[in-house]
Amino acid sequence: MRGGRLLAAGAILAAPLPVHAQRLGGAAGPEISLVRIAAALVLCLGAAVALALLISRRSASRGPIRWRGLARLHGASRIAVLESRRVSPHADVCLVRCDGRDYLLACGAGVLRVLARTAAEPDAGETPG
Repeated sequence: MRGGRLLAAGAILAAPLPVHAQRLGGAAGPEISLVRIAAALVLCLGAAVALALLISRRSASRGPIRWRGLARLHGASRIAVLESRRVSPHADVCLVRCDGRDYLLACGAGVLRVLARTAAEPDAGETPG
């Protein structure tokens, strides 16, 4: 008997009833101009294109994004990541230069190992000395 009442109550609640929507507060709808909508769309699309160009430029150079103004604030950096390669889903091999020495590092999940250490070769524009 109780199950029949629950079934009947569920059928009544599930039956389609006419619904009359009301606006909250009883005010008229917001009047947003099409110019404002188009300007917001253009702004968002421009930001997306700029971000895509920045990301593609970074991936093409295979190096970190460098902010010129930030480098001037902090002066010359002693550490530089020369190259980085993903060798597995959980490990990278990185070539790092620090204080005139090159280090080949294996970086994994919570593990960092030095694979090789060498004296850094001078760049083409630098004179040894």
